[in-house]
Amino acid sequence: MTPQKFILLIALCMIGTVANAESFVRLNPNAHPVTWYEGATYQPTSSQIRGIPVNFLNKQWCAADELRTSDLPEKIAKQVEFEQRKYGWRFQHENLLLGHLRNVSAVVGIAKNCDTAKTAFFVLLIDQKKQGKDAVIFVTPFEEANYVILSIRDKRTIDIGFCSGCDDIIDLRLKRQGFYWVEYAMGDGDDVERRVKK
Repeated sequence: MTPQKFILLIALCMIGTVANAESFVRLNPNAHPVTWYEGATYQPTSSQIRGIPVNFLNKQWCAADELRTSDLPEKIAKQVEFEQRKYGWRFQHENLLLGHLRNVSAVVGIAKNCDTAKTAFFVLLIDQKKQGKDAVIFVTPFEEANYVILSIRDKRTIDIGFCSGCDDIIDLRLKRQGFYWVEYAMGDGDDVERRVKK
């Protein structure tokens, strides 16, 4: 190996180490979960999400980060990207038309409760035309979830999935009266809509 190639190899290793250190997603190499996210832990550090103070989203939160595919190890990131291409599941959706709202961003993130030190997934809807606190349309935590990912069902409805490649889904639907959770019935049963509590 020439000195130039050796220096290049060292530089690439350093870049990979820095990129890995910046990720707030941690995977336990000794764990053998059924899915990668069952063995994942998260250490969010940011005080803002797209210019919105984290403690405005929830007074108990002191840190939060958006979950992006780039935060994941390469092999897992490729799996998630495949699902994005084939099924439309993503951690972020931009420039959405949602009911009467235009230019909406739908974001999956991880927040830390500094009183309990526990972390939880959340979904945040943002008005792209506004800034700071005024941009918040909707936010909700999913404290028991191991995984959250989003797909767009139609112009009023966002699918929120809680696992990869399964049917554990709840919908968030915007109607004139506000947001509703939608649980779809099996067989000939009736779908159930519940108004989201403010």
